[in-house]
Amino acid sequence: MRSKNNSTSITALLMPLLFSAALHAQQIPNGDFKKWVDGCPASWYCNNDADCRGKVTQADKLSGGAKLTVMHCFDPSKEDRSNNVSLNYDDLRAKIQKNKKVRISFDYSWTPVSNDAAFVSIDIDLADVRDAAGNTLSASFNYNGNKDGTLKAGTGLQMDCLVNFDPDGRNYNCPDDVMAESIRTTFGIMPGAGSHDVHKGSVLIINHAKFTLE
Repeated sequence: MRSKNNSTSITALLMPLLFSAALHAQQIPNGDFKKWVDGCPASWYCNNDADCRGKVTQADKLSGGAKLTVMHCFDPSKEDRSNNVSLNYDDLRAKIQKNKKVRISFDYSWTPVSNDAAFVSIDIDLADVRDAAGNTLSASFNYNGNKDGTLKAGTGLQMDCLVNFDPDGRNYNCPDDVMAESIRTTFGIMPGAGSHDVHKGSVLIINHAKFTLE
């Protein structure tokens, strides 16, 4: 017969494991991009093509990171295929408590050729988020204080993205307990203003993608 003390000890051991599992369920899987499967980061989708390999690669074998490089495999005037590069994750779900802030952050380096543009785009689907008056709110992400997810050029930079629950202003505190059914994060390189195609050699490196509630 198991003693009460033994049962208490087992429960005490299990509690940190259960807490860790709950936290893990709210993290972006493989956010350091150290695990790769079939040419893409594990749990992520990238638009590497069979005849244009290398658009998305691991930045460093030890520290991880995802490296997006414009390869120029296709002639956009002749091929119905794009030289744009993208990397995205679609399946993050999380329960958000009232008054919590939702943050997605990552480190990046962006080295453009000509006027190519790098971007992050994040969408969130929430189940019936309403304000105090009962009006339905459409939440959106704010990127380092801006609505535009365009990334500035440089190395060793960081982007903080917060959910804004107020379409007419700024409110980063969740108005009620809600379930985020889907949070979709996309990184990419696209033509800049006035351009029809990206330029060979533009490089975007992403690392340490994190989801936090605070």
